[in-house]
Amino acid sequence: MKILDFPNELLFRIFAEVLPNPVGAPEDFDYTALREQSREDGHVQAVQTLRLTCARFCEVSSELLIIHLDLDISPDSLSRLERIASHPTIRNGVRSVRLCIDRLDPSYANDLSAFAKLVRYTAVMHLKWVLNSADAEELWQDRQFWVRAADRLFPPEYADTRESKSEEMEKKILRYCELLRTAHQHLRRAFDAQVSLLLSDSFAARVATAIAAMPHARRFELRSASNRTRILRLEEWYNQEEFYGSSPYQSVLRSMERSLLLGWSDTSSKGPPSPTTAPSVSPTLTFPAALFSALHTAGASLAALSLSLSCPGSVEIPPPTPTQENELRSLVSNLKVLEVKCSAPVNFRTGMLPNPPPRMDTWAKLFPLLQPLVNTESLRSLEVNGHHRDSLQALSLGDLIPIRRWERLSRIICSGVPIHQYELEKILSAIPRGRRMVIDMRHVQLLSGTWDEVVDLLRRFGGKELQAVPTSNDKPKMDISNLESS
Repeated sequence: MKILDFPNELLFRIFAEVLPNPVGAPEDFDYTALREQSREDGHVQAVQTLRLTCARFCEVSSELLIIHLDLDISPDSLSRLERIASHPTIRNGVRSVRLCIDRLDPSYANDLSAFAKLVRYTAVMHLKWVLNSADAEELWQDRQFWVRAADRLFPPEYADTRESKSEEMEKKILRYCELLRTAHQHLRRAFDAQVSLLLSDSFAARVATAIAAMPHARRFELRSASNRTRILRLEEWYNQEEFYGSSPYQSVLRSMERSLLLGWSDTSSKGPPSPTTAPSVSPTLTFPAALFSALHTAGASLAALSLSLSCPGSVEIPPPTPTQENELRSLVSNLKVLEVKCSAPVNFRTGMLPNPPPRMDTWAKLFPLLQPLVNTESLRSLEVNGHHRDSLQALSLGDLIPIRRWERLSRIICSGVPIHQYELEKILSAIPRGRRMVIDMRHVQLLSGTWDEVVDLLRRFGGKELQAVPTSNDKPKMDISNLESS
């Protein structure tokens, strides 16, 4: 409660405005003196009672007031979602649900050696997540022992494998070897649980039923490839010689750009595929269409939908079936806000995209899922974000947005996406004249035409305020913001 942060002086003044003024006080009474008078008129006692009441209210209601609900692919998270959906008070307060469909990397879950190497190079940040709280406390006592334990289990050719002279140190290294094996067992169980849920026909139905039971949960967010926020950034440990030593460790660290988490994975539960094995379809890829279909079946109604998807790479994403596509259109028939954010795998050390960046035909695999969402008559706000200004070839705005008459659309935000000048003209032509329209374009690459033609085009459609700022001297990119047309 914000009121707990108010200073007493302000609360005294508020109470003085609410409670009767002191008897005989003139209209220009100096309320700054109320701090001294409050002991006599009860203001101090009232403020103290208010603070205690607010503190007790926060204590009692903290578990009952859940506005934004985060969900991931785990039995515990699913169980929590169902408990909230069945609670008559808590479910009424939920306004949005965010589901992360990242799944654990089988190359670490199935291989203790690979997991030990990951521990060796990332300084065990993720072990705190897979270990229980008791082991996690011991984990953070001496991080360097994790390095020695990993080297003891699977010593690299450049590791110092000399025996410890101290018996106490030797026991501690063995203890950390045991904890490392325990951590890998936790990871393996978590991975098996995720695969079991994704392959289960009931998982999407259970999630959809729970969301449909929340009468005010009208915003749904689907996330993949959240590894940028859930993996330790390697540079935090990059130059710590006490852990990594000389250049051989640093060269290995430079090439270590994998995460415990995958977004659009092309691996299966049996472990990492061999180079000669064709990639299989991950259950993660078929889950969004199945979930949307289940939401429609459960009777959910969405007013806002946010999708954050990672690059599918070489994986063939199966398009929605005709039945799923019809159910998807029915689900979003009253959709007002749509946000589509697409990102490519990022080098965790440099923060840069791979070279070359994903091509448009790679992202086109997602269009069968995205186009029914965009082609919604009730849509009022549309945001398309390529996530990174260097991924301009990743998502074609003209291919994604259908050419149709927009009766309600009043806001378009584009960032990090390319477009042809003629495609932009068709989109603007589909907007009825006389309507207030807000357009925000940032880091947009013009594939054909000139920016002068675009500016004239926008002004021709009624631009009132226009600001165009080049974002690079050698690339045809521009920021066009604060643009309104009517």
